Amino acid sequence: MKTRLWKMISLLAAAVVVMVGLSKSPTEEIERRNSVLVSESSVTKTGDERTSDVGENVFSGVFNEGESFFINVSGGTIETRFFSPVGYERIPEDDGSFQEYVRTYPLKESGEPILLYNGTVSEHQWFAAAVFKLPIENINLQQCADSIMRFYAEYFYATEQYDRIGFHFVNGFYADFASWSKGARIDGRAPDKWVYDAGPDMSYESFQKYMNVIFNYGSTISMKKESYPITVEEADIGDIFIRAGSPGHAVMIVDVCQNEAGQKAFLLAQGLMPAQEFHVIINERHAADPWYYEDELKFPFQTPGYEFGERSLRRLAY
Repeated sequence: MKTRLWKMISLLAAAVVVMVGLSKSPTEEIERRNSVLVSESSVTKTGDERTSDVGENVFSGVFNEGESFFINVSGGTIETRFFSPVGYERIPEDDGSFQEYVRTYPLKESGEPILLYNGTVSEHQWFAAAVFKLPIENINLQQCADSIMRFYAEYFYATEQYDRIGFHFVNGFYADFASWSKGARIDGRAPDKWVYDAGPDMSYESFQKYMNVIFNYGSTISMKKESYPITVEEADIGDIFIRAGSPGHAVMIVDVCQNEAGQKAFLLAQGLMPAQEFHVIINERHAADPWYYEDELKFPFQTPGYEFGERSLRRLAY
């Protein structure tokens, strides 16, 4: 009787724990996890500097109120949100380059959840270290490869390099924004040719409609064909890891730093299915440290939920 009573009490206690956990909002859960990661990482502070002995990769940076040991919650970009590891420095990028554009692109406030295309909260909060403010329309199209195409296209549109906005469909057809802006549209019955049945339009609204067409007919399969393999030593912001298929997956390098020995470390970001906001992902090898180190980039290469094989590190020919 006592044994049965004890089991019932244990089950009730477990249920209460689960209910409490489920009652947390996504933002509360993100903040809770962040505080746990910091408390479990043996953080020490000397003056204005802080260090951590998470594995072999030690971190430092100014320790202000509201910061964790690897994230400055008040930072509004990749460059200001994430501290580089101790002994590493960010590799300088050219002014006006796509690399600088990504590194300085606005992020949502720290702790804000990833939202799906329809404004609801994504269930994939646990592996997000930050969320980009990259536009996404209320339609289930802008997924993984699409988010990367969107980032490149937004840069070309913002810098008025309109002739560089163009992507291949899976069937091989090249759909360029220059043609679209002159009134060309895709024949839905045979998406391999232009039909000129619209007026000229270079507006951002027109650009958004064009991108949704690209998302509809492009994928990781077409993206891989628009890229070529590179080495880890060559890797830079904007390069990708890709697994082509239906479904496939792709992640993009959004920051890179280097130590005195020339070894690099990277931050990676992704979109997902269903369509949702583009977000920086954690490194599950050391969850309190989002950087992916060069000596960890061995194939098959693992990110949260996905695995990439040989020659998956590639540069896009945009």
